[in-house]
Amino acid sequence: MERSEVIKEFLKAGFQLSPSVLEYLVKNEEEIKPFIEYLGRLKPKPLIVTKKELMSYLSQGIHLLALDYTKKKNVTTEDVLTYYKERFEFLKKTLTRRIELVNLLSINKTKRSKKFSIVGIVREKKEDRLTIEDFTGSLEVIIPSSLSRLIVEDEVIGIRCMKVGNEITIQQVIFPDIPFLRETAKKVEGKVCVAYRTSEFNGSLPIIGVQINSPLSIDFKEICWVVFKGLRFLLIFSKVIEKYAKQFKMEFLDTLVVLLKKRHLNPLFKGFLYDKDPFFIKEIPDFLICLVETGNLERKNYKGVTLLTLPKGNFVIIDLAKRTIIS
Repeated sequence: MERSEVIKEFLKAGFQLSPSVLEYLVKNEEEIKPFIEYLGRLKPKPLIVTKKELMSYLSQGIHLLALDYTKKKNVTTEDVLTYYKERFEFLKKTLTRRIELVNLLSINKTKRSKKFSIVGIVREKKEDRLTIEDFTGSLEVIIPSSLSRLIVEDEVIGIRCMKVGNEITIQQVIFPDIPFLRETAKKVEGKVCVAYRTSEFNGSLPIIGVQINSPLSIDFKEICWVVFKGLRFLLIFSKVIEKYAKQFKMEFLDTLVVLLKKRHLNPLFKGFLYDKDPFFIKEIPDFLICLVETGNLERKNYKGVTLLTLPKGNFVIIDLAKRTIIS
């Protein structure tokens, strides 16, 4: 469609177009009719249609699940026990389906067994020993150094053990992990732009923008869940991940894979509780994006989850159908 025809259509509807909006509509004429209908529903109606209205139109359907999660005040011992119990029960159900956990027992039933498996919370980690708890008791076990590096306190794990004399040694650690086969969002068409603290981004696409100069900017402190076209985007700042990357001696993307296996992106108890724990991976994200201060754009796939590091001052365009990065 020619520029003059596009201008005529919008003038008939009572709107004038800024140059950037006109340029977009000339190239995407299928958007003209629904965009006019969208503008007609706005109150007040704009006289001149700018990039602001275009971006709002294109970003319809982006749903923020939460920005800043509410921290509980006056946390009681009962609150902490409830927090651990809910996480433990959910992850225990996941782990009990793992065939590696042979002769799975609760801790209070392990005294007479030489080979057994348990599911528990890591209550304490020493150089070569772990104290594991469930809601029937606690157990001290020896952990080989080759397995110890990836273990953190307060996480829920499964362990396969052997008892020799009075010593119990871990033979294998099993994380809850995300499943290979799971219900995923139906294949969707389209593209989305994800931007982090930059004044330059693709304004002709739906925007998931973090700290950008735009009315669609998302500002949060640690973590944010966003749903767009049925796909789940989980954005997290690198400052949350840094301590784990240091312990695991891994880059951010590899660290995120380990934390996905744990089904928790920040398992260490922090001395406070959220009304709803945003780091607990009950629902599996389609995209997990780590916002980093410096570095390069990097990509990895793990069991259907696309992981990205997005440096400050950059944006990416994601093809939702192919799960590929265009730029």
